[in-house]
Amino acid sequence: MKHVSSSFTIILKIFLPTFWLVFFGAFVVVLWIYRIDAFSGLSPNAFRIIATVVYLIFVFLFVFSLMRLKRVEMDSESVFVTNYFKNVKYPWSNIEKINESPFPFVRVATVILKTPGRFGKKLFFIPHKKRFNEFLSENPKVTKALLEREVG
Repeated sequence: MKHVSSSFTIILKIFLPTFWLVFFGAFVVVLWIYRIDAFSGLSPNAFRIIATVVYLIFVFLFVFSLMRLKRVEMDSESVFVTNYFKNVKYPWSNIEKINESPFPFVRVATVILKTPGRFGKKLFFIPHKKRFNEFLSENPKVTKALLEREVG
């Protein structure tokens, strides 16, 4: 079994959202509880509303981007996916294809399942370039099957 997703996934999925939600959330709560004077020419209520909206925008972004990331391990028989709380094993026969995003700065891979599993039909992960490419080169049967499915 080879760990093919980035080790940075746990920081992006667990630590960054947790710290943002706790610390900036506490800051927003303090803004609404305590009396504050004008801040940089803004009225106290305008500053509170702006801080709350920024907080909610980031919560929305975390939920629909970072929180969807998974840790992925692969072997010649199966793909093992975890969200750090639940672990699921998908046989290669249930994998329709694996796509990689064309974004230059952030590579995101999507495992698309034939039938929805515990985490849904699409599983997102950040591939570790070296380990992911090594796995694909070491397992030509898997690579060939995925490429045939993608083309056909």
